[in-house]
Amino acid sequence: MRSILMVILSVLTAALRRKTDTQRPTTSQEWEFKRAITCVRYLTDFALLSWYRSHTDSTIGYMQEYLQEFHCTKDVFLRYRATKATKGRADLVSKELTEWNKSRNVEPDAKGRRAAQRARAAEEDRDERAYLVNQVLVENSHFNFPKIHLIMHWADQISLYASLPQYSTEVCETSYKALKDAYRWSNHVDSIPQIIQGYTRSHSFAAKELDMAAWVREDPAIQQRLGDVVRPKRKETPLIVPAGTKIYVTLQGKGAVQVVYDLVLVAKEFMIPELGDHIVQFFACNVCQAANDPELDAERILLYATVQAYNSPEIPVPDQDVVDNNAYKLQHVQATRGKMWRGKEARRDAVWVRIESMRLHPTSVMGCLREYHGLVIAFLNALFILRGSNGELYKLAHVTLLEWAGNPMPHGSEGMSEVKEFLHGGGQKVV
Repeated sequence: MRSILMVILSVLTAALRRKTDTQRPTTSQEWEFKRAITCVRYLTDFALLSWYRSHTDSTIGYMQEYLQEFHCTKDVFLRYRATKATKGRADLVSKELTEWNKSRNVEPDAKGRRAAQRARAAEEDRDERAYLVNQVLVENSHFNFPKIHLIMHWADQISLYASLPQYSTEVCETSYKALKDAYRWSNHVDSIPQIIQGYTRSHSFAAKELDMAAWVREDPAIQQRLGDVVRPKRKETPLIVPAGTKIYVTLQGKGAVQVVYDLVLVAKEFMIPELGDHIVQFFACNVCQAANDPELDAERILLYATVQAYNSPEIPVPDQDVVDNNAYKLQHVQATRGKMWRGKEARRDAVWVRIESMRLHPTSVMGCLREYHGLVIAFLNALFILRGSNGELYKLAHVTLLEWAGNPMPHGSEGMSEVKEFLHGGGQKVV
């Protein structure tokens, strides 16, 4: 649920603010879109704040403020709370009004109108119909149900009994998953015996796997015999390190050496035709800057360079769900080369890039590139380790830099900032 809360606002904003490949919204629609974004913003902020492990008077005050703003704007979704009977009455009103407008348009006075007058009259009829239908939908609709009422007491509960995650029902709700899976495996005809049989079978297999995992821990010699049977469990526990310990990003998803082993193949695999020129520019500015001819030395280092490609860095991120300040969650960012990502197009995730200690080519970054707390947003295009002709190893990432479209500080009804691909004079992307 928390994962959805972290992305739903940006997805909704992108969908409602889209103007390039869809019909331009009317003034009334833009006003409704703005209220919808504001409503979702305050609800998600309230929910995410409620997950804090510790609270102060300020955070509790923020929760109450966000909840109040949510209640002030939630009426924009009221029409979607209509019952089936109310929707039926709204459809009937829409049909009756449509028939009445048709009969009015065939009158003698209406036939002599010009095209502009007919178009204006049709638009007025649509607005009137939409208004009356909306009035019918919201007439008997309400948000008077338990879950909306309960969140009114969260701030008081936190003040009295500490943080809320200890009352979370996620642990109980996850126990339903096995029963739901068993129902999906059934033929949906007389499903209860099939659910019991499927759940019992899955539970028995899980118990056997635990027994075999215990045998492997007691006698390592058994591991070779059971290696193909015991499934490795994914490590979900947070990374906890001593205070002051440096945290490193690790590369995962190693590409086959037979497929990608030099810069030409990396450029082809990641679909970046200009990769060779970009790396030469980078080496000339950051590795060979002291040479008489930096670009010539850079080309000499890269002449017989070997490359190992990756598609995902594992990044430790501070874990807010753990009281220990030195606990981290391991997040994965994807750059999937030319391969399809889950049946869709190749994936390029957004990352933060710190460029303050990096020398960049004069044609790459202009003075208008603005930073936010010393960072720049970029799309991750490629990850690889390069061994140059000089024997040195270089861990490199190819990114497309983004610039702020307007104010870099979060603003607007959604409290977010917009970015776009940064282009220099020739209209090329800056990398």
